[in-house]
Amino acid sequence: MMNEQEIKALQQELAAAKKTLSLIQAIDQIRDGSPDPLAMLSAIAKQITDELNADLCLLMLRNRETDEIELKVVHQKRPLSTNINALITPARMNKVNQLRRTTSWQKLPFPDGKEGHTVAVPIIMGEDHVLGSMLLIRNTSAFTNTEIQLLETAEDHIDSAIVQGYAYHDLRQYVNEIETIYQIDRIRDQGLPFDDMLTAVVSKLENLLNAEAGFVMLYDYTGKNLEMRAVSHENLFQPAQQIQQLNEIAAASLTAGNLICRNDMTGPLNSLMCLPLILNERIIGVLGVANRKGSAHFYQSDQRLLSAIGSQMDTAIFESLEQKRLRRVLGRSVDPRIMQQILSNPGIDFLEGERRFLTVLYADIRGSTTLAEKTPPEQLVRFINSYLSEMTHVILESEGTLDKFVGDEVMALFGAPFSQEDHALR
Repeated sequence: MMNEQEIKALQQELAAAKKTLSLIQAIDQIRDGSPDPLAMLSAIAKQITDELNADLCLLMLRNRETDEIELKVVHQKRPLSTNINALITPARMNKVNQLRRTTSWQKLPFPDGKEGHTVAVPIIMGEDHVLGSMLLIRNTSAFTNTEIQLLETAEDHIDSAIVQGYAYHDLRQYVNEIETIYQIDRIRDQGLPFDDMLTAVVSKLENLLNAEAGFVMLYDYTGKNLEMRAVSHENLFQPAQQIQQLNEIAAASLTAGNLICRNDMTGPLNSLMCLPLILNERIIGVLGVANRKGSAHFYQSDQRLLSAIGSQMDTAIFESLEQKRLRRVLGRSVDPRIMQQILSNPGIDFLEGERRFLTVLYADIRGSTTLAEKTPPEQLVRFINSYLSEMTHVILESEGTLDKFVGDEVMALFGAPFSQEDHALR
């Protein structure tokens, strides 16, 4: 027979086990019902605070990229006898995050001279993979051994919830990259003028990467000088020092041939990403962002996002530059309306032969041989150039296509490459 004391002890063990199972079940339900990492952690902190009747619960996680500890959740159930900011000093938080086993402090002195009771639980996955830590504070009484055991059991489920949150975050990042590519494609497909397209892209770039400024730098027509072609926050690059910093990092990215991210900068520019735009081994320019909002640096997820955007923009910029080059080369010999039709229909092979009725104009100067023999060369060149310019103007005005010059002879086509019902009348 069990005596009264043994029965009481057994009842306490059963109550503790029931409480543990209840907390585990609650954490599992939160994990299954809240895929968003921050919402899940906030709900877990509230559940533990209520279960242990604590006044304050802090959840801190180690940043997977920087390895720095970041405070993620602050859940306060009741007012403390001291200011929270005075309590969670960097030195104290650093001490907490160095712990590798659950530690409690009874009558911990507060900055205002009063005392509180604290327990810190390191959150560790496996043997030594530290994910973060949890800190609970209570004014009224110290945490019992039973409560500490409850927290240690809960930690075994919190770590898996955090890993699940990481997986959800990574999946959201992947989806975000795909959505970003679609958004940039939509800008490309709008058929905007070149400069308007660049302006729309840098504005979208600033928004998607949560940056203070997005920018595009392209080489000028000589292919030697890198120029700023579009920027969403021009004032950020106004002082000479900022321009020099930008040019140096942009040049470094072009030399390396890959993305460069600098987070160790001082001054108005504290973080900068530059991605070289390269297509078919031809360097076009640099795409980038400056100063991440709410953070001192850009993350690897930001770098992947910029690379995804760059993979769409290099083609769009290259095609636009090629069209500008064609306009510059052909602008003096092809009617602008015909050239626009050619550029607007890249899928049509205009070099493929076909049968068509058209009108061909041949025109030359009567007596040009005698004229050339009697006229000084300089004067003859000026005369021929004037004649050819005037003929070109008349042909293009009638929507003809200038085919060639042969000495003083001009050959032009009407009715090709696009049909004209009145080609003979033109």
